Amino acid sequence: MVELTEIGIARCDGRDSAGRFIFKLTKEGRAEYGRHLEIDAWRRSTQ
Repeated sequence: MVELTEIGIARCDGRDSAGRFIFKLTKEGRAEYGRHLEIDAWRRSTQ
């Protein structure tokens, strides 16, 4: 689980069949595909 504070409370739910990262916004309770900012934040947090 990866927290992304730059975009609010979210977690990375892995990748979909196309290889895109899936982010679930926990406040909204629905899955959102990661945009560039979210993916960049995820990559920074894993390095």
